[in-house]
Amino acid sequence: MALSSKAEVIDIIQSSKYANVFTQVFGPAAFSDVDAAYDNVGRAVAAFERNTTVTKFKSKFDKFWAEQGKDVSQFGVDADSNYTGVPAKFKSKYITRQEAEGLALFNATDKGKCALCHLTANASTEDGKTYAPLFTDFTYDNLGVPVNPRIAELAGVQPIDYGLGARLAELEEANPGGVVCKKVPSGIPGGGKVLVDEVQAGKFKVPTLRNVGMSAPYAHNGFFANLEDITHFYNIRDVGTWPAPEVAMNVNSEELGDLGLSAEEEAAIVAFMRTLTD
Repeated sequence: MALSSKAEVIDIIQSSKYANVFTQVFGPAAFSDVDAAYDNVGRAVAAFERNTTVTKFKSKFDKFWAEQGKDVSQFGVDADSNYTGVPAKFKSKYITRQEAEGLALFNATDKGKCALCHLTANASTEDGKTYAPLFTDFTYDNLGVPVNPRIAELAGVQPIDYGLGARLAELEEANPGGVVCKKVPSGIPGGGKVLVDEVQAGKFKVPTLRNVGMSAPYAHNGFFANLEDITHFYNIRDVGTWPAPEVAMNVNSEELGDLGLSAEEEAAIVAFMRTLTD
C-alpha cells in the first residue's frame, strides 16, 4: 500500500492497539527481527483467510447461482445481452424479485452495463474447473471519480492520484517501451509536477464486487459513502451535477455516465450487489 519498507509496516503494527496480540502469538521478541515479523504478518493474514469466519462462495448469490444451473450470465437478457427483465413466473428460494431484477439490469448492455467489467460469466481454471463468477475482468479503468475533499481535511494537502499512470521520474529519460509520458500537476501545494503515462493516467483496477456491501467507502479515494451513492454516480455522471474528475485523462465515457436508470432500477442493482456478501 505504498509504504516504503518492511520496517515501516512493522512499525505501524508495533504501535497499534493489537500489538499485544501479535506478541502473544509470536512471542515477546516478535518485533525484534523485521524480516521475521513481516513473514509472521503474512502467516497471520493467511490463518484468518483460511478459517471459517471467511468462507468464500457462500453468499445468497452463490446459492441462487447453483439453483439456476450454475450460469447466470444471461439472466434477464436476450442473446444480444439486451434487457428482457425477470420472467413473470420467477421463483427462487434464495433471492427476492427485486434482487433478481437487479441482476437482470446488471447483465443488460442497454441498461446497467455492470457485467461488462464486473463479469457474471463463470470463472474457470486452466485445468477446466468451473467456479461461480468473480465479478471482475481484472482490467483497469478511470471512472471519472471526483477529488475527495475529505483527504485534504485530514492531511492538509489534496494530492492527485494518477493510479496506474503514475511513473517514476527515471522514465522521463529512459521511456522504455515507448510509453508516452508527460509532466502533470501533483496537486500538492509546492509539490510541482509528477510524471504520468498518458495512456494509463487515472486508471484503477476493476475490483471484485464480492462482499462489496461490506467494504464502504467506495472508489479509489473513498469519495462515495455507500453503494447507493456510487451506483447513482454511474447512472448520471455525465448528466447530473458532479465535480470534475480527479484525473480527466482516459475517463470511461462508454460504459457509464448516462445510463438512464430510474431510482427503482438503481435500488434493484444495489439490492443485487448486497446478495454477494458471504
